[in-house]
Amino acid sequence: MSREKYYQAAAAALQKFYSGGYRSYDPQDAIHIESVAANVLMAREGMSGGSFAEAVVRNDLAAAVGRADEVCLQHLAFFVYCHQNVVVK
Repeated sequence: MSREKYYQAAAAALQKFYSGGYRSYDPQDAIHIESVAANVLMAREGMSGGSFAEAVVRNDLAAAVGRADEVCLQHLAFFVYCHQNVVVK
């Protein structure tokens, strides 16, 4: 499967997850958030996704928090949502 499919799934998930109005993100961070979400989806499939994404997939909260930048810390729930609920087609 092409990497582009993971990025498309991440972008769609970002819109869905934050569409309820009670969660928000800075639009300037959207590309970074989508990229990390795509890495989580790829790591879930056994591809290299980076140490933060791999920690999310392993459900290792301490490692994920330790490897997260400020944006990733703010959106950790979104990355877990992606790992558990997003299907890449």
